[in-house]
Amino acid sequence: MKIGDMSEKYVSSTEERITDAGFNNSSVKMLEPGTLLYSIFASIGAVSILKIPATTNQAIAGLKIKDDSLDRDFLYHYLKSRESISKSSGRGAAQNNINLTILRNMQVTLPSIEIQRSIVRNLEMISNQVTIAESHLMDLDALVKSRFIEMFGDPVEENRWARITLASLCTKLGSGAT
Repeated sequence: MKIGDMSEKYVSSTEERITDAGFNNSSVKMLEPGTLLYSIFASIGAVSILKIPATTNQAIAGLKIKDDSLDRDFLYHYLKSRESISKSSGRGAAQNNINLTILRNMQVTLPSIEIQRSIVRNLEMISNQVTIAESHLMDLDALVKSRFIEMFGDPVEENRWARITLASLCTKLGSGAT
């Protein structure tokens, strides 16, 4: 899997797959569903959660939660909120990157598990509301376009309408200085 596969919160499919021969003849590890993915090259700080078993290239680190003191979805949102800070810590002449040592030493603010879960619930509720609002905006945009065509005609059909200069339609045509 590549960074380009990390466009959403969850990764449930990948553009490319490793062959069995490629997997068996490499040091690549299979990451299990639930693993948090964090990009460390190029698009530093992109975050997703695996829904499928997958392997990654060297640009993506897999983070598996050790114990119940950290909620995976809390860490997802926390790292997502720190994406711009992560990008600024990147180094590299041709392409920004951070190494695994920098990632391992990254400080995380850790409230109690109850507060983490409360934060996640609130953020998920807000995210759902944003999704609903975006859907409504798309519906309204389609409505505006259909009303425009209903009122003014199809732009393709407009070519059949008469063309008249503004000078013949207006009594005064000039700027504030004329």
